[in-house]
Amino acid sequence: MLEIYGSSLARLPITHFLSTSQINNTALRLQSELFVPGDDILVEGTLGNTLCTLRTGLAAAFWTKSAASVAVLMEGALFGEAAFFLPDQRRRVTVRATTTCEVMYVSKRDWEELWSPTGDQSDFQVQKYELHSNS
Repeated sequence: MLEIYGSSLARLPITHFLSTSQINNTALRLQSELFVPGDDILVEGTLGNTLCTLRTGLAAAFWTKSAASVAVLMEGALFGEAAFFLPDQRRRVTVRATTTCEVMYVSKRDWEELWSPTGDQSDFQVQKYELHSNS
C-alpha cells in the first residue's frame, strides 16, 4: 500500500511527526472512495469519524446555510482534521466535489489503533532501529 499511497502520504504535513512504521501502518488502513461533481464528501454537523486527504480532483468547503465558500481544496489537501482530532466535535463545513475526486481516508477507530499499546514488539524494534540509523 505504501507503494500506491506513499507519495500522497509524504505530502501531508502530519507525516513529519510519524515514524516510518506509523506511516506504513496508516497506508495499510487507508481506504479510497470516488466522488463525482456535486457529491458531498463531508457534511456539516456530522461527527468527525474520518480524516481525509484529496488524492485527485478539486473540492469546495462551504457553510450550508449561507452557501458561502470557505476554501477550495486541491490535490494533497488534508481535511476533516478539526472534527477528527477534537473529541465529540461536529464538522463545521460541508466539503463537496467540484470535479471527479478520489478521497483517501482513515477512520477514527483505525487511527486510534495505530497509537494504542498492543504489546507488539515489532513497532518498538523499528523505532529502536530508526534511532540508531539516524545517529
